[in-house]
Amino acid sequence: AEAFGCVLAEAASFALPSFATNVGGIPTAVKDQLSGILLPPEAGAEEFATQIKNIFLNEERYLELAKAAHNEYLENLNWSGNTARLLDFVTHRLSDNQQKLS
Repeated sequence: AEAFGCVLAEAASFALPSFATNVGGIPTAVKDQLSGILLPPEAGAEEFATQIKNIFLNEERYLELAKAAHNEYLENLNWSGNTARLLDFVTHRLSDNQQKLS
C-alpha cells in the first residue's frame, strides 16, 4: 500500500475527482469537498456508491470538483512543479549557508 496515492494525482491530471478514505497521505492529494470526496476509514461500499451517485447526478457539482482536481494537479501534484519548488528550496538553503560561512 502506498501512503500518498499516486493514482489520485494521476486522476487529477485528467480532471477526474477522486473518492477516497481520509487516511494517511490521501488528504494531501484530495482536498475534501474541493477536488474530491473523502470518507471516513470505516465507510463501506454502500456509502462510497451513494457519494459517487450523488456527484454524477449533479453535473454542476461534478464539474466544480473536476476543475478543482485538475487545478490541484497543476499547482501541487505534478513532478515538474514539485521539482522546481525543491530546487528553489535547496538553492536558497545553500545560499543561506554560504553567507553564514563567509
